[in-house]
Amino acid sequence: KWFQTGTCEELANQIAEKLGVSSTDVHSVDKMTADKIKEYEVLVLGTSTWGDGELQDDWYDGVKVLKSADLSMKFVALFGCGDSDSYCDTFCDGIGVLYEDLKDSGCTFLGNKVSTDGYSFSSSIAVVDGAFVGLPLDEVNESNKTAERIDAWTAEIKSKLRKETDHPFTLNGWSACIMQMNLLSEQIMCSAISAGTLSFFYALIRTSERSRSPDGEAGLH
Repeated sequence: KWFQTGTCEELANQIAEKLGVSSTDVHSVDKMTADKIKEYEVLVLGTSTWGDGELQDDWYDGVKVLKSADLSMKFVALFGCGDSDSYCDTFCDGIGVLYEDLKDSGCTFLGNKVSTDGYSFSSSIAVVDGAFVGLPLDEVNESNKTAERIDAWTAEIKSKLRKETDHPFTLNGWSACIMQMNLLSEQIMCSAISAGTLSFFYALIRTSERSRSPDGEAGLH
């Protein structure tokens, strides 16, 4: 039996800290609306991968909302948690699913050329043109590499935003909110980049609801 782990939530917190955030509202992804998206210029989207390389259930409605919104002036960054040992052939496929769903939306992706060096996996649809289109994190097998990977990824995002907005990266001006799948947590973070708005949308690993793996066993990754 799987239990709630909150892995994606914890990773979102770590990423937000590196982006320099203060407390703000935490929202559920299933509460995400087009009007809410309009308030932000940068969206950081995170998910786990379930079953046979599937997107987390709660994200399917979230993707519909994102597709209905105007993302042509938005920056989007993707991250995900996976298990490169038990699910080496679908490692962090959730990132790839989100990318495929949003690549024609007109948004500008950030942190979408993450090197596969140092990762142990067989296959992932999150790899496009030889690089991950978001940040894959493996807390099951490679938690010792998480901090370094987050440091490098967030540094790249901040650098890109500096270039795109022609503003120095500071701790004011960009407000951020996080959206998660359910309300297991209280307020978590708010942002931190000058001259805009930054929003975190992420999904908790809700392991109380099991999915089916390719061999018929229940599991998520």
